[in-house]
Amino acid sequence: MDELVELSSRVRGMWAEVLDVPVTDETDFFEVGGNSFHALEIFAELDTAFGTELPLSSLFDHPRFGAFVAAVAEQIAEQTGDRAGEAR
Repeated sequence: MDELVELSSRVRGMWAEVLDVPVTDETDFFEVGGNSFHALEIFAELDTAFGTELPLSSLFDHPRFGAFVAAVAEQIAEQTGDRAGEAR
């Protein structure tokens, strides 16, 4: 559970920095002005931070922050064998 909290905190920081808005679990990436350039920046940061490539479609499938983080954790776990997507 602590790993998921850390993941959420780190990804929340990425969203907040790139989108320049406060981010809650209900924040919708597109409703707050997110676009393809923002998405690419966030995904590059995710790759750097967690060493895994995530499909861009995960953001379109899960535009709300809470759902997106859950999807990211699941994808990281699948790629690394780690339950909550342990950060490097």
